[in-house]
Amino acid sequence: MCEDLSDPLSLADFVAVPHGAVPDPAKKVRTPAPGPLCFNHLTPIKDFVKKLKNYILRWTSNPDPEITSYDHFTDEHRHHAKVVSGTLYRHKTLQLFYTTYDMQEDQDRIYQRRYPDVMVLSDDEEHPYLYGRVLDFFHVNVRNDGPNSFLPPNDTAMLQMAWVRWFKLNRPPGPSGFCSLRYPSLSFYEYHDPDAFGFIHPDEIVRAVHLIPAFKLGRTDKYLRTPSKGRPEAEKDDWRAFHVNMYVVRDFYIPCMWRAHLFWLVLSDLQTVTCS
Repeated sequence: MCEDLSDPLSLADFVAVPHGAVPDPAKKVRTPAPGPLCFNHLTPIKDFVKKLKNYILRWTSNPDPEITSYDHFTDEHRHHAKVVSGTLYRHKTLQLFYTTYDMQEDQDRIYQRRYPDVMVLSDDEEHPYLYGRVLDFFHVNVRNDGPNSFLPPNDTAMLQMAWVRWFKLNRPPGPSGFCSLRYPSLSFYEYHDPDAFGFIHPDEIVRAVHLIPAFKLGRTDKYLRTPSKGRPEAEKDDWRAFHVNMYVVRDFYIPCMWRAHLFWLVLSDLQTVTCS
């Protein structure tokens, strides 16, 4: 993701206006143009600025043993996080490099419209990954003048991020995975859940992922009211569930096997392992 300044967006575009409120004509806030970034509903942008500032604090602050999750940041912390000129810059694609099973380098191209689903590492011992659907890629220039910031005073830093809609792992009656011959099952979080949307750094993305809709279960609009930025404009609802395709390509088969067969072997001899 390069520092492209050709598609700027005002942070004010992401501030949810209460239903029935009359805009202040003195405030010159542009209306988002029709297209992939058309905010016709407030759900996906609720707490957008709050989550953005939490993300900024995470990536521009020194480690604090009292802060172990985004929920631990307070309004006082967020007061020190600033977006320069109140502007975000949008990107259309992310080029992601990864190591193949035979130690070669390959790449995924992640598009919001065609190939938007990704996975990141999870600390859940039952399943090694979290899954999300990319809604947009941004970069922002930020400042952090808080006491725990590692940025020099008045200095700025460029942060890249992916704005995602998260899936939750469905817990079936029996196990899933290779041993049980059952794909892991996912569903979107409902729109009012605080974990329904969030930010991740591109470096946290392990791979693009192939999700198969559970066609038999049909579709529903309970996960997200319409219309919304949380899905393509032509879609009015979502599939009730998805299956994680563990066999889509050979290089995806290996990450799916990694946790089950190698993770505990690595943990047993940490002194000889170097993480990169």
